[in-house]
Amino acid sequence: MISFLLCWAGVAQAKDYNVLEFGASNDGRKLTTQAIQKAIDRCHQDGGGTVFVPKGKYLVGTINLKSNVDFHFDTGATLIATTDLGQYQKNNDYLAGVFYTENSDNVSITGNGVIFGQGMEFMEKNVAKRIVGDVNKYIRQKFDFRKVVDGGLGDGPVNPKDRFHQMVIFSNCTNVRLEDFKCVDAPYWTILIVHCDGVKVNKVIIDNNLLIPNSDGCDIVSSSNVTVSDCKFTCGDDAIVLAGYAHHYGDPGFKDILKPSKNINVSNCILQSRSSA
Repeated sequence: MISFLLCWAGVAQAKDYNVLEFGASNDGRKLTTQAIQKAIDRCHQDGGGTVFVPKGKYLVGTINLKSNVDFHFDTGATLIATTDLGQYQKNNDYLAGVFYTENSDNVSITGNGVIFGQGMEFMEKNVAKRIVGDVNKYIRQKFDFRKVVDGGLGDGPVNPKDRFHQMVIFSNCTNVRLEDFKCVDAPYWTILIVHCDGVKVNKVIIDNNLLIPNSDGCDIVSSSNVTVSDCKFTCGDDAIVLAGYAHHYGDPGFKDILKPSKNINVSNCILQSRSSA
């Protein structure tokens, strides 16, 4: 009986924090990052609960989730990534995308909503991507590697302009749950799970434009005890990556923590890619 009462008390204390009550706009035109962040911060300060995102369109830059927060989409709710790069947080050398969450426990994104990255808005549509920079010095073909000739594809049929990098990042977190939502048209990697332990990715859909270079699905790096199940990933690059490196060319989220990825389970997923499923 005592155990039941303690359990019930814990559930009763969990609260819902409706982002509209914190001033968020759901018209898809007014930038509303700060109002959503206020709801998350209050939820965290109060000990945790659910940040509820009602139906509508929300124009955002980078949002930071925190421990004991479930970010829950109502059916019909969409976060739209702004094309104003000044609204994204820089981490390491590059900009993080819509979600950047670090050093947190018991954190989740759930519900039948959408994260829309507006990926093609960050592309030159009539220019093929080329491999440039110092990397060419270390390969056999030198500057002929994937050379674009007479309109060839090179490293991709469109060329990235300045863009944010990974759209959803969890870095050095524990007990992470991603469930039921959809990511559309990320301009770079879609989901990065790095230096994390205990992650469940379930019934997540990624629907990226197959033309966009580097638009990975889910990259799992230096992380342990990760389950990816019942997902559908459509990507211009790697659908799922399992790796164990400490950094990646200045990308956000990497903390120079070198450890192997282990106990990674992928099941019942449909993967499509124009590069490396």
